[in-house]
Amino acid sequence: MPATLGLMGLRGSGKSTIGPTVAIRLGLPFKDLDPLTLAWGGAKTVREVVDSRGWPAFREMEHAALERVLSGETSVLALGGGTPTHAPSRRLMATWQGTGALRLIYLRAQPETLVPRISPSDNRPSLTGADPLKEFGRVFDERDPVYREIADAVVECDGLSIDEQVEAAVLASKA
Repeated sequence: MPATLGLMGLRGSGKSTIGPTVAIRLGLPFKDLDPLTLAWGGAKTVREVVDSRGWPAFREMEHAALERVLSGETSVLALGGGTPTHAPSRRLMATWQGTGALRLIYLRAQPETLVPRISPSDNRPSLTGADPLKEFGRVFDERDPVYREIADAVVECDGLSIDEQVEAAVLASKA
């Protein structure tokens, strides 16, 4: 039985963009943790949850959704950018990796690549309150070591087209 393929990376790294095509290529369903977290948590937007209950409440909702997805059918799963930063979610993923039922691919891109990909109408709350490039730089510096530590493979996305990212992710899923 193939492992669930978790795509992780910062906002704008391509998880939700390439995920459906990677899933088709691997013959698996595609799931996106952000909308599943909101749907199963009874919320419309991440901003709504964060503004009303804070980031810890959102991370707990996300953890519950992650547990539900991993317990279900094998899939290609776009993780939330912060999912690996939440210790309980990181432990859950490590458990699944340890059984061979989860393979994590880090879609790594520099802040300069990510900022132009983010729409001003994204409706996601700022993570730091800083201007976008500074925010991405700070978040990249914080999360890059975490992603690298838990990744089974890293796809360097700077300069790659969407098709090239898909191909690299498919290859990394089989390595």
